Amino acid sequence: MKKSKEAMGRNEGITLIALVITVIVLLILAGVAISFSANEEGLFAKTKDSTDKYSYNTELMEKELNKAFSNLISVNIKLTDKDGNSEELTLTKSNFAEHLGKIATDYTGAPTNITIDGKTYVVSNQYRLFWIDFENKYGDGAGTIYLRADCTNNYYSFMNTDTFETVEGNLASSKIRELNPLLYAKEKLIGEEKTLAPSTDNLNMKVAIWLSDTKKWENLKNNVNPNLSDRINYVIGAASVEMYIDSYNTHYGLTDETNSENLNSNRTKLECMYPFNDNNYGYAVSPSSSSVAINGYGYDTDANIIKPDEILNNFYYISDYNGFWLCSPSCGAKGYIIGVSGGDSGWMGKIILIANNAICPLVSLKPDLEM
Repeated sequence: MKKSKEAMGRNEGITLIALVITVIVLLILAGVAISFSANEEGLFAKTKDSTDKYSYNTELMEKELNKAFSNLISVNIKLTDKDGNSEELTLTKSNFAEHLGKIATDYTGAPTNITIDGKTYVVSNQYRLFWIDFENKYGDGAGTIYLRADCTNNYYSFMNTDTFETVEGNLASSKIRELNPLLYAKEKLIGEEKTLAPSTDNLNMKVAIWLSDTKKWENLKNNVNPNLSDRINYVIGAASVEMYIDSYNTHYGLTDETNSENLNSNRTKLECMYPFNDNNYGYAVSPSSSSVAINGYGYDTDANIIKPDEILNNFYYISDYNGFWLCSPSCGAKGYIIGVSGGDSGWMGKIILIANNAICPLVSLKPDLEM
């Protein structure tokens, strides 16, 4: 009986030791598994990479579908030409270029004075057709109509020269991402080096976010023609450099092959890029032959690239020595955003925030679509 009790004790001891060893081995294996999974080449990373690739490929597929369907969309809008003739037009991707810059007959923005954060800004209440987004590049839906206000001779700066403070918008209600897709495109790239968008703490990004903040400019939706008011997606303080370039190049028929055979001679295709020169401040623009230019891109385009247009007046080009703001940061420095300057040396590029330029609001309008 005594031996039996001793055997039982030994068995219980062995069982306990085996259990402890088993637990230790399992903990070691668990640690190895967690380390492997968390590693860049581990399971978690591979799963995330597969998810990212799926998301990226889905976006690419969506873009290709948008391009395919863009040729099937037609948009109805009433426009007025320079002679005051109004006409209800059906516009398609193949015929809308010549109508860019015509007055939107039924859209009169109001009020012309808007107070934001305690400061009053004067803007035009005459809007023109600026862009039709047949491919949904800017995220408001295929066929979205964009109207832009004319420039006024009221000019505004965005930086206090004494305190260096700037206006500041709310990222949550801003259209900075949608209207500046190049800034964020490389954050999503798979298989290539990713580039972060500019920091929202940069002064130029604060101003670009403010200009594209739908809440700041909401009062410009008031007193619009009731037939159009329910079609307004939003109103903001400026177009982006990408949309400006799209509109300008399309209207004047500028491509890589036809840079000088256009509606007005000697015009050159405008372009922009991000990132530039290893900084993440904002866009570089082209054509530029400055000393800091890389492959034709620099802080500013060459002078006299953007030329007057007798028909469209100050739509793409402003005739005096001031310019107008765009809601896009410049690569020049943290204190510069992109603008268009006029006078006798029309150009596009970095403009310091203490400069005075016109504000030309942008309207996103749901289309009257036909398929």
